[in-house]
Amino acid sequence: MSDQSGTPSPAAGWYADPAGGGGQRYWDGSVWTEHVAAPVAEPVAPAAPEAPLAPPVAADPAMPMAPAVAVPPPPPAPVAPAYAAAPAFAGQQQGGLAYAGPAARSIGFAEAIKRGFAGWTNYSGRATVAEYWWFRLFVFLLTIPASIIFFVVLAAFVTTVKTDVDGNVTSTGSGAAVGIVWLVFVLFFLLLFVVELPLTVRRLHDGDRSGLWIFISFVPFGGLVLLYFMIMTGTPGPNQYGPPVT
Repeated sequence: MSDQSGTPSPAAGWYADPAGGGGQRYWDGSVWTEHVAAPVAEPVAPAAPEAPLAPPVAADPAMPMAPAVAVPPPPPAPVAPAYAAAPAFAGQQQGGLAYAGPAARSIGFAEAIKRGFAGWTNYSGRATVAEYWWFRLFVFLLTIPASIIFFVVLAAFVTTVKTDVDGNVTSTGSGAAVGIVWLVFVLFFLLLFVVELPLTVRRLHDGDRSGLWIFISFVPFGGLVLLYFMIMTGTPGPNQYGPPVT
């Protein structure tokens, strides 16, 4: 059998698959059939046998065994010494050091009055907000009844002008008594001012301010500035006027 060109066709048999893949396809002598064969796997060379393990060597009873050496345990890890907990910071930085002194406590009404009268000549040191305002409340409560008593007593001694039926003018009252009442009233408030003035200065010191700031009350709206200084808390740590009061 030959193709149309006169070239003889190969004989029927298995040939390399022209579609590729490494397999074989059957040629029936004229056309390729659908019969394919998988490629033949190359024979794998058998693995070389492993060398037999050498038998264990028996211990020589004549050879003395080395004594067992005890390995010392590792040294314990160093333990850092225990230190007491640092005190809580209760102040501010002063001169690069943290102030952790006693915090100012809130005093009561009676103790504030006692401190106010005890320090009536003390223009140094500091005074807390509670100490100042408790004493201010005491002065306010004391001023109300004192003013009422003053005006009642003053009315009893004031001079009253009367005219009788004949047209004669007479007067009653005592001018000397009125003067004494006025003097007592003035001395009372002067005493309170003398006690309250150093307390106000110490309250300014608590905020690290000079006592001369008290004169700001003589300028317009200066009283509001002074009131602001009085209600502000002081420096929590020592300042130029000393440590905080407790």
